[in-house]
Amino acid sequence: MGVVGEARVDPATAIMKYKFKIIESGKESEEKEAMSYKKVLKSLITPNPKWTGTISYVNKKKHQVLHNITQGRRTHG
Repeated sequence: MGVVGEARVDPATAIMKYKFKIIESGKESEEKEAMSYKKVLKSLITPNPKWTGTISYVNKKKHQVLHNITQGRRTHG
């Protein structure tokens, strides 16, 4: 009973699901590709836990989504 096949994805060549527009306070906007909002947020918060800015993207239902982040936490309103 061996392993029939295993799907491995090389992160360098993987097709990302979403394109995020990231606007950091006081800096120019940049675009980042990632598989999910949580993963892009983690990539911003890990090196700088007090990161402040805005993340926007179009979700799978084709709606524009905007998240405001203040001091590493999502704020409402």
